[in-house]
Amino acid sequence: MIINNLNELKQTLIDKNIIINNLTKTSEQTKLDELKIQQQDLKQQSIKIHNEIKNLKKLELNNCHTNKSDNYYKNYNLERMRDGLIKTFTQDSNKYNLALTLNLNPKNYNGNFVKSSVENKLIEFWKLYCQFNLGRDASKYRKMKYVAVIEHQQSNIHIHLAIHHLKENINDEFIYDEENVISILWRTVIQSGTVFLEKLYDKNWFNYIFKSENFYDNLLISNS
Repeated sequence: MIINNLNELKQTLIDKNIIINNLTKTSEQTKLDELKIQQQDLKQQSIKIHNEIKNLKKLELNNCHTNKSDNYYKNYNLERMRDGLIKTFTQDSNKYNLALTLNLNPKNYNGNFVKSSVENKLIEFWKLYCQFNLGRDASKYRKMKYVAVIEHQQSNIHIHLAIHHLKENINDEFIYDEENVISILWRTVIQSGTVFLEKLYDKNWFNYIFKSENFYDNLLISNS
């Protein structure tokens, strides 16, 4: 009888411990789920703010391009070359889908521009970016490509890029996350360098990055 009572008591204690553990897990999971919801809400708010900033930036870019004087593109041959390049790069087969600006650290480069050094920095960044997206097998890197133009060499030097990324359905959350990734990678190449990423919708981005009369001298194309 005593042994039976002890066994019953042990089983009762085990059952109570199971109930307590389940309640603890349920409570912790509920808190965790609430935290995840809060984090997602904060992320969506951040994405909304980023998009508002980007919309203002796009408006600025469009105004910058459309407000040029009638004689801005006075060189007929240059205009033909520009139109030809835009027509080529905007073909469906090229699939450029990201518009990226990489800002260099002015302390290192302003007033002391060397195109080759900036190109080397871009190549270094591109290798890191391909590694992040495609792994360490360099033979896969040709799946992604870019067209880039270096601007404002003697002042606020930066690089505009049109990128073909393998991601097909690009949404606001992808842009938000990818911009954070690119920012980290770029700062490993250029200390305090900044970035601006947007989805590439149409040829207006190429119109913008090819706006300078000497854009062709500073045109960089990835090996693809």
